[in-house]
Amino acid sequence: MHATSGGFIVIYAPGKKEYGSENATISVTARSVYENPPNTGYGMVVYGEKNSGQLEDYGFLIFTGPNTKYKIVMHKRGVEKVLLDWTPSGEIHSGVRPNRLEVRTGDQDLEFSVNGRHLTTIPDSEGWKRGMVGLYTSQTNDVAFDDLEIVRESIQRERPNSEAIRTGPAATTPATGSTSKS
Repeated sequence: MHATSGGFIVIYAPGKKEYGSENATISVTARSVYENPPNTGYGMVVYGEKNSGQLEDYGFLIFTGPNTKYKIVMHKRGVEKVLLDWTPSGEIHSGVRPNRLEVRTGDQDLEFSVNGRHLTTIPDSEGWKRGMVGLYTSQTNDVAFDDLEIVRESIQRERPNSEAIRTGPAATTPATGSTSKS
């Protein structure tokens, strides 16, 4: 996946309930395909929707160049606003090594983690409780995403992993519980 020179692209999941980000832990594996990652980041978005054709969501972006870092952005009425500017993190793998991004949505906060390590928590200042999961990249540098997983918190406590949405080689089909082969 890549964007245009100087731009960014967001791709939302299909508008189905199982791809919503309400009260969920959303994770995806992301990596730069080549050694030159997009300077303005790549990652995932939550609470995503188009309102009158304009993007609205929160984005969790990473940079995997020599000095790894992350930032949190919000798109509102199609305008990107930085909520937490680039913050260095030794938890992010550099180069083409994959990183597991995770966002936990709740009643009032969003928690951001990478590779199993908590990075930061921000308040849901917009009160967006619904919206789709999505993927984000910038510039023309290719990035790859794999193993998207959405776990509902209330269901997880009742029946662990039974309502997880998974993609990629380790995907399961909830109706049968079998492993799909890609």
